[in-house]
Amino acid sequence: MMEKLFGAWKLQEFIIDDSQGSKLWRPGAHGLLIYSETGHMSVAINSELSDGSVIDSMLFYSGTYEVEGKSVRHRVSNATDPQRIGQELFREAYFSDARTLKLTAHGDFGTAILTWLKL
Repeated sequence: MMEKLFGAWKLQEFIIDDSQGSKLWRPGAHGLLIYSETGHMSVAINSELSDGSVIDSMLFYSGTYEVEGKSVRHRVSNATDPQRIGQELFREAYFSDARTLKLTAHGDFGTAILTWLKL
């Protein structure tokens, strides 16, 4: 699976599924995800500004990654949220075809489902 991840991916959809149902993460979400052959990764997601601050409209982190079966482990070394630095974030990875990747993450917020299109 690792070779399929290599390259740049454009965000198609970012859904949060929680006890109240599914909804978009934020209006106008767009982003870029990069997996390198050297084991480095970076993700940057922005959205339209809402009532919150600019920092509330973005999500960024980078570091290294490792594939474990059908999961990807992101080891965070840089992030907009300092509390993410040093964390390991697990993502379930599914390919619906050679150009479409779904990453799923579970947390206190519910389940995040991000759909990416290979560039």
